[in-house]
Amino acid sequence: MPKRTSLLDDLITLPWWFSLALAAVVYFGLKFYLPTVEFQSPAFQGIGKAFPNMAGIFASIFIFTAAISAYHSWRRGELLDRQTSVKSIKAVSWKDFEYLVSEAYRRQGYSVQENTGGGADGGVDLVLSKNGERILVQCKNWKSSKVGVSTVRELFGVMTAEGASGGGCCLFRPVYE
Repeated sequence: MPKRTSLLDDLITLPWWFSLALAAVVYFGLKFYLPTVEFQSPAFQGIGKAFPNMAGIFASIFIFTAAISAYHSWRRGELLDRQTSVKSIKAVSWKDFEYLVSEAYRRQGYSVQENTGGGADGGVDLVLSKNGERILVQCKNWKSSKVGVSTVRELFGVMTAEGASGGGCCLFRPVYE
């Protein structure tokens, strides 16, 4: 099971425009809608008067996550665009290999959810969605060109448990091996 993440971690993994839209909703909601609400409780009346002045601060948090998300998206695109051969792919770091695979699937029209949590992930590094199908992908740092039966069984077990319609492994063998 993937490690739980914070709301900000989740927003960074979403498309940048989502956080930007959320920033606009938060800003206009706090600045213009909240003052029109009539609260019965004195505590909520105080909040209703204080939050409009802080609308920019709350919105800037979401703008910040949008900027980080946009940077990550740009970096992954550049990383994939720079690849010229299998040798250049083998020269990237292990984590960058996962980013390469996720970006390649995005460019094929898949919605990609990356497992950003550290620790046990059930072997699943990417969850792909397209046309109502859910596909689990493992990125393996492997020393040979063959995947063992136990790895395939593990992936099949996770696919069954998660109700996925398919799965696959992407093998990574660094150049220095």
